[in-house]
Amino acid sequence: MPGGPYLIGLANQPRLWREMLQRVLDKTPGFITVDLVAERKGALPADITWHHALVEQVQLDWLVVSTQPDNQLPPQAQLWLDRIPSLSVMALHCKLATTQVFLKAVDPAGPRIMRFALNEMSLTSLAAILRYKYGDAQLPVPLTVLSAFHMGDSQGHPAQREMHRS
Repeated sequence: MPGGPYLIGLANQPRLWREMLQRVLDKTPGFITVDLVAERKGALPADITWHHALVEQVQLDWLVVSTQPDNQLPPQAQLWLDRIPSLSVMALHCKLATTQVFLKAVDPAGPRIMRFALNEMSLTSLAAILRYKYGDAQLPVPLTVLSAFHMGDSQGHPAQREMHRS
């Protein structure tokens, strides 16, 4: 398993979806998960100091969160994405069956964040994406396929776009 183990922090809702995801990842070789909501005994607090210390201390590769009702990344997750150079974020929206991937990639000018939007992603694809670590030479296969599919789109398809530098 090149690049492993993969450290995944789970902070998505609802609880049953988070627990199911944790069971699947825990049974998959190479993944180590931390249920951030259970560790804190409730939803993500407005004060993220405790979680930030945990995220930095264990050097998570990925943070899995739920999107806000407007399908945007929660402010706490955006803050961690901006502050922690090697952290990538996966934002799930259960009702819309959408997934947003904010993947950190190495760039000579510094880390950059690439955003991918996916619909109705399988658990196999989810696990394949979570096997990416900051510094890996190649994108995960599902994102590589998506990128190649949209390369011919002269309109600059929103499925992949650079958001900003960290």
